[in-house]
Amino acid sequence: MDVLILSAKYGLIEADRIIVNYDQKMTGQRARELSQGVKEKLEEAITIGRHKEVFVNLGSRYMTGLCASKNVLDRCNASYATGPIGKRLHQLKVWLIDLQKEVNHD
Repeated sequence: MDVLILSAKYGLIEADRIIVNYDQKMTGQRARELSQGVKEKLEEAITIGRHKEVFVNLGSRYMTGLCASKNVLDRCNASYATGPIGKRLHQLKVWLIDLQKEVNHD
């Protein structure tokens, strides 16, 4: 399983990447600036990893950073969390549990 994080400063990065502390907020403008780079990074990650499923858990400002990536995500059965952060976290938990069940059955 790969985990990618959308950072207001660094764009789409791997979860294990070490970064320095920063104080840059994600704005609609910044998300649009990052959008093409995010798409390219997603295409690379999905092509290399041959992912069957993707779960996207982002707030609305961060979702703007994926505006160029819809076709990429559609190709790999993307699921999107919706609602406030607590509900999105619950949806992620359910998705992970279901994924684990699939792995155990294979």
